[in-house]
Amino acid sequence: MKKVLILLVLVFTIMSFSATLFDVIESAKATSTTYELSNLEYVLMEMEYDKNKIMATNQKSELSAEINFLNSLKENKKTVERFYTDTINTYFDYLIDKLDYESTELKIKNARIDLENKKKLFEKKLISIDELKNAELTLSDLENSITSKKVKMLDSKNDLIEIYSKEISEIKVSLIDYANYLVDDKVYFDNNYDYKILEKNKELNEVEMKTLPSNSSEFDIKNLELKNRKLEVNIKDSEDALYKSHRDLKNQLESFKISIKNLEERINLSKTTYEDTNNKFINGLASEAELNKSKADYIDSSKTYYETMKQYFNSFVKYLLDTGRRPEEVLN
Repeated sequence: MKKVLILLVLVFTIMSFSATLFDVIESAKATSTTYELSNLEYVLMEMEYDKNKIMATNQKSELSAEINFLNSLKENKKTVERFYTDTINTYFDYLIDKLDYESTELKIKNARIDLENKKKLFEKKLISIDELKNAELTLSDLENSITSKKVKMLDSKNDLIEIYSKEISEIKVSLIDYANYLVDDKVYFDNNYDYKILEKNKELNEVEMKTLPSNSSEFDIKNLELKNRKLEVNIKDSEDALYKSHRDLKNQLESFKISIKNLEERINLSKTTYEDTNNKFINGLASEAELNKSKADYIDSSKTYYETMKQYFNSFVKYLLDTGRRPEEVLN
């Protein structure tokens, strides 16, 4: 039995694959309807903007055209973000789901071993019926979950094949340090569409104030003055909110980065424990259950690592988009 088990030593490595996130994003562009939709949206709104600029007869109509274009860009950015989020999730999910399935298989093996041991102990009246029942329920729960986990793994595999048709196992995940791509608050503000729209609306309101007829009513004058002050307050509130948003996003990225570094250490520790346990098992010093557990712990630490990497890259790509940059230029 031992010789058979030794041949089943876990065959997966950490960060030893060849397809990068950049490769998968570039491949996904050819098949993603979301990506195509974002491009179509941009062409249509650019055409509309060009038309409105040509038809503009004064500064007010020019500013109105700019505001409409900014609103369209804001909506288009949501579609672009969805493309990157979907691609990043697809990139990581197959590996995460595969590791989850492999870990559950090992836990089922141990649950079966534990149940057999509990049955023998119960027959000798060394444990209670409740302890035996708990062992049965643990195995039942794991066996029940493995079916859905296998379906999930196969679905995520097919999702990845749809956007990246090359060898599934060839994926390389390397941490890109966000700190090398930080911008100051002003750049962050200037790339926020809501903020830019507020500024343009204030500019439009000021033009309306300057072009008021000399015989305008006191109501019209006061109305525009109050609107101008309201826009000033809204801009200040927006700056405060964006400052906090920028700070929080940077803090989140730093937290993920620290977690990833710690998880790399945990993977190394669990790998060492697994290798030591395997050597002990070969020499008859560790049980099959101990070997399975150490292997499952190694897989689980790797799974947590990739889950955190997925969160990190989703936040990092959002930061790049929020600061007016194309993620491909950084990820390549």
